[in-house]
Amino acid sequence: MRGEHDSAASVLDEALASATVRADRAELLCERSSVHAAAGADALATSDLGAALASGSIEAGLRLAARALTDGEPSRARSLYRSSTDASATRPSAWRGYGLALLARNSPNPLAQD
Repeated sequence: MRGEHDSAASVLDEALASATVRADRAELLCERSSVHAAAGADALATSDLGAALASGSIEAGLRLAARALTDGEPSRARSLYRSSTDASATRPSAWRGYGLALLARNSPNPLAQD
């Protein structure tokens, strides 16, 4: 993805430094993870999502679950999606993802057919 990733991350870093509310920090971490992912820094993106999840972010859990499903790790995806359905029963994306994870096989592309 093209763009000024360093500048975008810097703006979010400043906002994170001044954010005192846990939910605000979690949301900023999710946003910064998107910037890192767009820049190809997957480890940093995953780290930010983990920190956001630890702060109670349902969105971070959904993003990590989707990554797990894409990476061929349906067991991890099931756990993350299931915790998201427990935390927010009204999010259709959590239920849809959980259903996909239940159907998925352990492979690099869990939705591929034989």
